[in-house]
Order: sequence, then structure tokens, then C-alpha cells
Amino acid sequence: MKDYSSLTLLTNIFGDDKKASKLIDDWIKFCGINKLEDLINELISSNEQGVTLEDIEPLLQQQTFADSIMKWLKSNHIFPEKKSSHSESSDVKFTTSVPWDKIALSQYKAVKKNTPDNYSSLGLLMEIFQNNTKKIDAWIEFVQKQKIEEKIVNALAGHIEKAKKVESESLTVTLSDIENFFKGQIFTKDIMTWIEKQKIFPGKLGTGIYSKVQIEMFDQIEVALSANKPVTISANVTLIENDEKAEGAGAGGEQKFAGLAGRHAYSVLETKKTQSPNPEDKESGEFRWVKIRNPWGHYSRKYINDEIEGLKAITNKADTGKGISWIELSDATKYFALASAGDK
Repeated sequence: MKDYSSLTLLTNIFGDDKKASKLIDDWIKFCGINKLEDLINELISSNEQGVTLEDIEPLLQQQTFADSIMKWLKSNHIFPEKKSSHSESSDVKFTTSVPWDKIALSQYKAVKKNTPDNYSSLGLLMEIFQNNTKKIDAWIEFVQKQKIEEKIVNALAGHIEKAKKVESESLTVTLSDIENFFKGQIFTKDIMTWIEKQKIFPGKLGTGIYSKVQIEMFDQIEVALSANKPVTISANVTLIENDEKAEGAGAGGEQKFAGLAGRHAYSVLETKKTQSPNPEDKESGEFRWVKIRNPWGHYSRKYINDEIEGLKAITNKADTGKGISWIELSDATKYFALASAGDK
């Protein structure tokens, strides 16, 4: 076994056993190939709000030594964990490493300069494109020419800004929207498979594909109901921008659309998962539903399978006077915000 006892800092970070010596070797090699010091300096100089641990972690590309490095950085307070509340920006940021950002481009550039025949240090890209270097080359060229990071961020920011103006969160960027950026490329299937696995973006209504944010809301409701806590969700003020498609208004001016009424709280009664896009399905599966009650005691929503549009929400004309609807999770997060999951 190599004697690294004189490398005090590195042995403090990685330990001094046989496994640690390999981590040290991998770390030094990684730093050299990827010019990590230059990457971090570039990150610092381009980030006016300061660099955090969340910014540093993607640079390590989930390598075997990443946990040890991040633990040491955290314990020595080299970088703050998160930006302080007063410096938060409205800019769109991803909470996971993504293959279209400046970090990915910088790492690729370093490899092409230093080890053009060896892409092994590009952990994330090699994983996504299954070690196919031609696809990686094509992907990076495409990202640079098409300014993919800017397009995705602008798409998200545009939806967020538009949602704020109509006091609604009903404008969601889906996987279909993102796929439009990549159609017809040799890497389309690979990149879309990875994006779907990360649960960054949801699928459209009726696909049973949800983002992490949507699943977290569902789980929070489920846990609260299991603990016999009352749960309410608050409907957006505006359910649909085109008022001509609305179905009139309630006595208090609440917009009505496809069995939902805006601007008031619904009680949540139950949750369930089904195998098909049908809340009455008895088989458990990927589709998630939230059972809600309109405080009016009438006017509810149901779903039909349209040959052209797929799963479609409509007003339940057969409402028996209880105002109860099974809402698909995509719609629950599209038209509502979780108001409370408090104690009795």
C-alpha cells in the first residue's frame, strides 16, 4: 500500500487505509484532468451572489470521493450550504447537476484539451449517453449552438412570471415541452430518459409521470391524512386565462372552470394510487389522485378519455350535491396550493 502519511490534509479528508489511498489517487487525477481549481474560480467570478455547497457538489459529478470532499467542505465552512434569504434570486436554478449548464460545458472543454481520447471523467455525460462519445460530442455541440441552458431557463422563467401575473401556478413546463428542444437528434432518447428519471419536469395530464415537487405535495397530504389531521388546499384565483372558456362565476365572483372554482379552500378527504388514469381503478399503480370537497357542496370535476386530447377534465353534470371530486395529481398541483395540513 502506498504511504500517504505525509499528505496530512488528504488523509484527514479520506482516511489512511487502502481504500482511502485509491480515493486520493482518484481525487488528484480528477482535479488535474478537469482543472477543478479553474472551474471553481470561474464559478466564483461569475456568481455575484456567492457560491454555496449546492453549487460545488455538481462539479464532483457523483464520483466515489464526492461524499468525503463535501463532508470536509461542510465541516470546515468553506462555502455556505445555501444562499441567505436576503440574497435569494428569482432566477431559475436546478437542484441537481444538469448536462446543459456551464459546468458540464467546462468539464467537456477540459477533457477535449487534456485527454481527448478519454472521456471517463465526464461521469454524468457518460452515464446519460451510455459511454457513447459521438453522442456526447453531438450533445455538447447542440447545447452550445442552440443555447439550450438559456432556452430551458427562459421557458421556466416565462411560465413562472406569467403565473405570477395571473395569480396562478397553472402554467407548468412538461416533459413534452422540453422534448421539443431536442426532437430529431441522435441523443434525444438518451437525454429524455435521463430527464424523466430525475423527475425535474412532469409529464402531461394522464401520463402518470410526476415531478419531485408534485410527489412531495402528494406525500405531505398522505402523511397528514394518515395522522388524522385536517388538510385543505387553496384554489388559484385564476384557473384559466381565457375567460371565454370559463363556465361563469360563483356568487362571490369565483371563476368556474371544468368543475373547479377559483379563490377558495377545498377540504382534502383522501388520496389513492391507481394503475390506470381512472380514479375508480382498484389496482394500485403510478397514477395519483386527491379526493377533494367543494365548500359549496356542489360543482365538481370528473375525467374522460378523449380520442384526440387523451385524459380530459370536464364538469361532472351528475354531481349528486356533495361537490366531491377525484383530482389527478397533475391538476392538483396545477390549480391548487397546499394551504394547511395542521393538527385537529
